[in-house]
Amino acid sequence: MKEFLSTFEIAKLLNFSPYTLRLWTERGILPCYRTPGGHRRIKYSDLIEFLKKNRMPLPSFLEKGKRKLLYIGKVNSDYQRIKKFCKDFQIHRTESPLECGYLIAKEKFELIFLDFDQKRIDFKELGKLVKAYGKVDETIMLGISREIYPELVIRAEKLNFYDVFVKPISEEEFKKKILNLFFKKREKPYRLRRSL
Repeated sequence: MKEFLSTFEIAKLLNFSPYTLRLWTERGILPCYRTPGGHRRIKYSDLIEFLKKNRMPLPSFLEKGKRKLLYIGKVNSDYQRIKKFCKDFQIHRTESPLECGYLIAKEKFELIFLDFDQKRIDFKELGKLVKAYGKVDETIMLGISREIYPELVIRAEKLNFYDVFVKPISEEEFKKKILNLFFKKREKPYRLRRSL
């Protein structure tokens, strides 16, 4: 997560109105500073403190050290890229179907990457497994494949996969899709305490 966020970015992340955020900054409830162009920037740590102080639930993707990612596949160049791109995540990796089931049952993963080219765990099995443990709403599943064709994408979407990346994963495409995921993540807006 960036050290400073714009009111627009925070509004997207938390499903607040940008107008409400501007109002809070003008009243001094939420500390901010202004860029030379007059845009408001809010420090990440101030945002976390503000949410805690006002007893608003802290989304797991904003809490450092709480984000978890599961990579299902071999250690290869794509795995190394994902490790590089996802420095804020605690990364687990497995190739074993048994260990995969155990980890999904035990841990709360925000992202699960499945290498479609490995043959030990099928994406249908993974989709059923995530659904069986009731983690479809809190887990975003992404696929990685050498070849992407329409039938594969349609089948993956039916099993609740968000998207399929083509190998090798480019940093630009990865960051764009992951940012979009977290901007869409919040559905229910939080309310500021009435006492303010």
